[in-house]
Amino acid sequence: MVLLTGMRLTTSALTSAISGRSHLRSDDSLTFDIPRTRTRMGDRALSVAGPRAWNALPADIHCAPSLDTFKKHLKAHFVFRCLRYITIVLLSFIRHFIHPVLIFYCAVLTTV
Repeated sequence: MVLLTGMRLTTSALTSAISGRSHLRSDDSLTFDIPRTRTRMGDRALSVAGPRAWNALPADIHCAPSLDTFKKHLKAHFVFRCLRYITIVLLSFIRHFIHPVLIFYCAVLTTV
């Protein structure tokens, strides 16, 4: 629903239900106002989580000319984020577990 609202494909009533207001914060940047909440439960509401997720997306995804282009860019964005996360985890694993083992074996081999 936030996607359709961001792409201006919904009614103004749906827009106001999602964003808490009937307008975007800036028509140029296509970002939504995020309502303030006092609790963690309030942060999880669609009216808060939806605009927050939309605002976190890169501008090229916001400005997609069609729904198919939007889906394609969104999928590429999440695949890239997943690959980046996997790379970070693997590098951390190598640095903390495999690297010390290799240093130990090299030390053992040089003393023999």
